[in-house]
Amino acid sequence: MRFPALNNQSPTPLRSLVQMAVVGVREVDPDGSAAMPGAASGPHPQIGAAYLFELKVDGLESVAWSVSRIDAFGIGGGVSDDLVLTITPEAKADPYQAWLRNGNTPRGGSLIFLDTGLRKFFAVRFTGLRVRTVAPAITTHSSNPATVRLMYSDVRLGVDK
Repeated sequence: MRFPALNNQSPTPLRSLVQMAVVGVREVDPDGSAAMPGAASGPHPQIGAAYLFELKVDGLESVAWSVSRIDAFGIGGGVSDDLVLTITPEAKADPYQAWLRNGNTPRGGSLIFLDTGLRKFFAVRFTGLRVRTVAPAITTHSSNPATVRLMYSDVRLGVDK
């Protein structure tokens, strides 16, 4: 599964195409007299549009809205287990620097997609998050972005309430 790059500054909504197959369905005659097994598959219309995302990391509540972009990432066998974050301005990456300096203990976290009413629409839950790198390595307090590379050990998809 591949997630597209996410950009909170984008003027357009995030759109996803969800493909699904429905099996084991019985078609029933409106008068209820006949039933026949059936199956359907193929592309279905988008089931939602998320306009914003929020990245939460357990124990780092101050970073929840500091991520302005997440590079495309994949889930599944043979894909990288990295999340590449853009933090603007770079000083907002300080909590990641401190996490790396102070033992880099694995944490959980969630990438939460918000619907047009700013309610949780869908979530990707990460376990075993650790900081791989933070660039620049020393905060200069400029308005430039910082890049934070996180690694993770496991992913779970679904609604995170």
